Amino acid sequence: MKLAVLTNRIPIYRYPIFAALAQCRAWELKIFVSMPAVASDPAARENLPLHYSKGWNIRYKTIHRENGTSQVEFIPVPAKLPWDLMRFKPDVIISGEFGLRSAIALLVARLRGIPLIIWTEATVEH
Repeated sequence: MKLAVLTNRIPIYRYPIFAALAQCRAWELKIFVSMPAVASDPAARENLPLHYSKGWNIRYKTIHRENGTSQVEFIPVPAKLPWDLMRFKPDVIISGEFGLRSAIALLVARLRGIPLIIWTEATVEH
């Protein structure tokens, strides 16, 4: 079975999760990142099956007025992702966000008749 996981990059705090996925011999794992590999944790670059799916990353800045801070984020536009996924022919796709990448993943999943799992870090606010 082939498993495609789609994400921006692999930060150090997520590396253990992806390393555990990579150790499972039940599937062939390929991690499609939308940022160049140098944006990922060095251990991830060395030990994980990363594939940079070319596209654009649009930079934007979020200003948090309540505490006077800001953060820079990137909106991925994964132009080559549909072709990369169709070439890999996954049996399952896991996409890590609710944006364009997941919309592309949904299209490919429907075309191939395979499941799509949306992996989100959303939390319930009370």
